[in-house]
Amino acid sequence: MLKIVINIVKVSTWFDATNQQTAVALSWKTESEKETDHFEVYRSEDGLHFEQINSIQASGNTNIARFYDARDERPLAGISYYKLGIVNKQGEREYSEVKSVQRLLSDGQIH
Repeated sequence: MLKIVINIVKVSTWFDATNQQTAVALSWKTESEKETDHFEVYRSEDGLHFEQINSIQASGNTNIARFYDARDERPLAGISYYKLGIVNKQGEREYSEVKSVQRLLSDGQIH
């Protein structure tokens, strides 16, 4: 479990990326949220340079566990890397651990 603290924002969360037939399913859970504005989903083909592919509104303030999900409908062939950005109301960000997903290349081979 990843514990993230941004000044007054406290989010305990897990983050997962799962290969599906035509997409990558991204899911995460927060145990609690305080002053959380939104989540940003990032993708990379090299694990170093990430681009934001989605933004999901957060609950903001809650002591109740929340589940979130997003989909990468245009996943990259080969290995893709994903991470989650947690953004508070002041615009401060923290990032989750990076998850990798391996997909078939266009020739049907895993490389």
